[in-house]
Amino acid sequence: MTPAGRPEIGQPINIRLGNELLAEVDAFAETEGIKRAEAIRQLVQRGLRRNKR
Repeated sequence: MTPAGRPEIGQPINIRLGNELLAEVDAFAETEGIKRAEAIRQLVQRGLRRNKR
């Protein structure tokens, strides 16, 4: 657990997203009922899996 009491997920990173891309991420997160950070993790994982094909 982190000092704030949240489970450790991994190393924090900072990224910059354009307004349109961020809006798409936020729309995905809202549709899935998840937070923005989780949406980004899921979308990155999907992209990496797709690339392995």
